Amino acid sequence: MEDAATAIWNRACSRAGSPPEAPIGDRMLTLAITLDGMIQADGIPQQWETWEGTPEGVEALRWFGLSEAADLVAAGEELAGTADIDAAERFELEIEPRYYELDTTHALDEAFQLRLATHPEDFLPPGWAGGQAPW
Repeated sequence: MEDAATAIWNRACSRAGSPPEAPIGDRMLTLAITLDGMIQADGIPQQWETWEGTPEGVEALRWFGLSEAADLVAAGEELAGTADIDAAERFELEIEPRYYELDTTHALDEAFQLRLATHPEDFLPPGWAGGQAPW
């Protein structure tokens, strides 16, 4: 049997915690996990070109206290679709690697664990998997 934190994390990974009426913790966790996963797969500038939820994902990183990671992602907005090859290359070589060095996935997990322990009301109950919401 999985613990509460694992159940909530897994629900966010499946994007089941994202309805607008869901508690803020579920929405923010879903956004942050989605953004980080997409960055891990495709890089920061690509997110600004392909996912309209990137600004909300940046907000979610900040909500969990991951401001440095959020700032690095926000810096990629100006490069989305740029024709400035030099600027894009500098970002790829200098700024983007700093995001990966932060180990954002691990940092997000720790921030989530702390938030769940101190503000459990920000999240749906662990057993909730969709359907009729408890609110």
